[in-house]
Amino acid sequence: MTRFFTVLFTLFLTITTFGQDTNNEKHPIDIKREQCLYTDSNQTTYGMMECEAIARDEWNDEMNKYYKLLMNTLTTEQQENLVIAQKHWIYYRDKEFDFSNRMYYDKEGTLWKIVATGRQCEIVKQRALDLKVYYETLSFD
Repeated sequence: MTRFFTVLFTLFLTITTFGQDTNNEKHPIDIKREQCLYTDSNQTTYGMMECEAIARDEWNDEMNKYYKLLMNTLTTEQQENLVIAQKHWIYYRDKEFDFSNRMYYDKEGTLWKIVATGRQCEIVKQRALDLKVYYETLSFD
C-alpha cells in the first residue's frame, strides 16, 4: 500500500512540475529527490517530507548561486531591480508557503503534508530556474 502512495505521489509531482529545463533532462536535484523518495527507509510521511525538504533546500542553494552570478553580470540599475524583485519574490514565497501549508494541512490524511512540502520545493525550484534562464540569456550576449 505504501508503494501505491509513493507512485501516486510521484505521479502528482510529475504532473504538477512546471519548472523543468526545456532540454527534458532531469536536474541532478530532481534525480536525487526521486531516489530519496524511492528509498525503502523513506516510505513514511516523515521520510518523504524530509526528501522534499532536502530538495527544497538544494534548490534554494541553486537559486542563490544563480542570483549571485546574475548580480555579477548586471548593470547597477539592473542590480537594483533584481534586488527589489527578489525581495518581492521572497515575500510571495513566504505567503505562498503559509497559504499552501494551511490548505494542505487542513485536509485529511498525512499524504497532504508531503504534498505541502513538495509544493514548497516546486516554488523554490521555479525561481532557481528563472534566475538561471536570466543568467544564461545574458551570458550569450
